[in-house]
Amino acid sequence: SCLCSFFPIPTPSFSCPATPPFLPSMTLTLPWRKNTSLTIVGSRSHATKELSEYVDKIKETYGEVEFLSAGSSLKFCLVAEGKADVYPRFGPTMEWDTAAGQAIIEQTGGGVVEVQTREPLKYNKSNLVNPFFIVSGQGFTAS
Repeated sequence: SCLCSFFPIPTPSFSCPATPPFLPSMTLTLPWRKNTSLTIVGSRSHATKELSEYVDKIKETYGEVEFLSAGSSLKFCLVAEGKADVYPRFGPTMEWDTAAGQAIIEQTGGGVVEVQTREPLKYNKSNLVNPFFIVSGQGFTAS
């Protein structure tokens, strides 16, 4: 399980899911991990051809990459915490699978963008199925 923790220290501590209602809204800036290999989080059980192609493209650009396999919304948390840099999703998800995770990612300085448009993932659509998307942490631009 994930818990929120906010401490008045130089580097804010963040774990999911959300800010308690009694705290003011805030954006947390987590440090981007420099001088380490790039980490991609995804699902081996839901791997697709598109995911393999994306990982290969990232390897060409950044060299060695680490791949972490994690369950569902934990992938968003790993990116928000800085334990992973990017979570590409090239398989079906529903709006309710991603809404909370996107809120967390955006509050930590990252983003969730549609693969085709590079626009933020949208909600309350007539069709609740999400398009393919890429979650990126602060300091990493989805490509």
